[in-house]
Amino acid sequence: MEESNAKIRAFVAIDIPEELKDSLLSINLDRKMFRMVSRDNLHITLFFLGNITSRQIEIVEGIIGRL
Repeated sequence: MEESNAKIRAFVAIDIPEELKDSLLSINLDRKMFRMVSRDNLHITLFFLGNITSRQIEIVEGIIGRL
């Protein structure tokens, strides 16, 4: 990955299985706790990293890869 000072808004998330997406989208969730996105972008955010550099993303990827 090319080193850059540009910041990237990043988070750690897991995908939701396709067979569960329609069911989840049909539930009336508290909009204060959940921000709804399109079906294609549906995921569960585990941790918000904020605005980080590409180098920091490489570090996070390395740590997650060891889990």
